[in-house]
Amino acid sequence: MLWTFKQNEASEVAIVMLEELITRKKKWDNYDKLKSRWAFTGLSLIAIVVCYFFYFYASRQPSSVLQLIGGDSSFIFLSLAVAFAFFQVKYYYLKSEKAEKEFDALREELIERSTELWYTEEQWNNRKQVYDKMNKDYGINLFFK
Repeated sequence: MLWTFKQNEASEVAIVMLEELITRKKKWDNYDKLKSRWAFTGLSLIAIVVCYFFYFYASRQPSSVLQLIGGDSSFIFLSLAVAFAFFQVKYYYLKSEKAEKEFDALREELIERSTELWYTEEQWNNRKQVYDKMNKDYGINLFFK
């Protein structure tokens, strides 16, 4: 259990759904962080490639730009690293979108089924406290869809 509920705060099904919601939120946040890190890496590599290109282009004065690009293995390696970084951004973007959809689907299901999940009067009265704790501790808003 990610956090301990009292029996009067939620039913067993609600506890399982809340824990799964927390897990999905963490998964989504993790993919977002990875996407941002790879995007920063890709942009940094682009800056390095541009500086490298202009430094060597200005110093060598090759007959053609293609000769510089094709004849320098470092430039090719850096270009491949940029491509790899942006493929990673795309990969984690798709993973993040999927995780967000899964998270939102479960969150909406929990909101729709709230009358079933907090079925006793005491649990229903404590529901707001659980929602506040989820919003404050995990950034999960269960008040609205």
